[in-house]
Amino acid sequence: MPSIETILSQMSSVAKPQRKFLLTLLNALMYLPSRVNFRNLGRYTDCNEKTFSRWFSRPFDFLAFNLLILKDVLHSNGERIAAIDASFVPKSGRKSHGLDWFWNGSQGRTQRGQELSLLAMVDVTDNTAYALSASQTPALPRSTCKGQSQPTKAVATTTKTRHKTKHTPFVGPPLPTRIDSYLGHLQHHIKALLGCDIRYLVADSFYAKTKFVSGVRELNLHLISKLRQDADLRWLYTGAQKPKGRHRQYSGKVSFDDLSRFERVGELDGQRVYTATVNSPAFKRTLRIVYLVREDNGKTASALLFSTDTDCPALDILRYYKARFQIEFLFRDAKQHTGLCDCQATRKEKLDFHFNASLTALNLLRLQDHLKAGGNGRRVISIASGKIRQFNAHLLERFSRHLKLDFSAIKSSQAFADLCNYGAIAA
Repeated sequence: MPSIETILSQMSSVAKPQRKFLLTLLNALMYLPSRVNFRNLGRYTDCNEKTFSRWFSRPFDFLAFNLLILKDVLHSNGERIAAIDASFVPKSGRKSHGLDWFWNGSQGRTQRGQELSLLAMVDVTDNTAYALSASQTPALPRSTCKGQSQPTKAVATTTKTRHKTKHTPFVGPPLPTRIDSYLGHLQHHIKALLGCDIRYLVADSFYAKTKFVSGVRELNLHLISKLRQDADLRWLYTGAQKPKGRHRQYSGKVSFDDLSRFERVGELDGQRVYTATVNSPAFKRTLRIVYLVREDNGKTASALLFSTDTDCPALDILRYYKARFQIEFLFRDAKQHTGLCDCQATRKEKLDFHFNASLTALNLLRLQDHLKAGGNGRRVISIASGKIRQFNAHLLERFSRHLKLDFSAIKSSQAFADLCNYGAIAA
């Protein structure tokens, strides 16, 4: 992997002062042992905390930077898909941008805070995800907050007179939803995804909505997601057609109590895999569905996956959906190690910069750990060990600078590598 300085020099839109700042920031995020805020960044670097506050409001193309550091991954022969998901970010105060009520999966309830939408690339071959772009979910209008239903296109206003009440319909544009925000995030970066030869976008069951499915198909991507067990699906009619009149299209509703009309693909990890091509009245399109059945201790568990690409093999749909879970590790590692939830700024520009910088530093740590694994087949990535190595190297450099020692000679010795691994966790 090229150095951070080499990659920044390839970006013509980045001036030398910003290049110097980003080099300091990304290196600091990779070893900072405490909370990632402006004060701590100033303590562990040569920049003042006001310098960090000022530069965080400047725009930077993190997507282009991430694509450059992932060049080796993109040029490999592995399978790649895109994944999208959102995560809750706790935030105190009242003045921060985007404060609203969002679902917090770790607590199992809705809480007031911020939400982060992440678009990631998943290397299915190595079973590893890398962040591409993060976008903060904007707050909804007050009428749609706290789980309140959105008004329909026609909103009735009441006018009281002396003898009767008159209802005057008011027709206006529909209020934006969070699905619109997620689609806007995807539309903004669709050219980069298509340029990486990515055909499939994988998302969890929350995104299995008509507006999102149609929006993804309009962007020339196929969606793989999960349906409810009671989803309304219809069999496609394949029998003989009558010579006159409209041809018959469907032959009854899909029932999962009778699997005789499904094609059994095989058994994988103790679960039977069935597939079929059916029609969805809600999505108004034909889908390839994959039905999974597992029997354990006399109990039967099942799951229903789907893909808008009817030619995609059932086992590939299953592999891609399982690989989607790697995006959850991005949220976990960024929150634990690179300070995703530590930003104390309140402005939108600074928050977006902080979220993307945190996830970009995580990409750098993941790539470094991947390169250290070499060709030994190790698939476990330890971000904690990577941060310990980075901090030990930073500390040795500070010691040599203050003691006026030749750091280049220290760095080339075998003892330097041993000291950098001091305290690292074997993974």
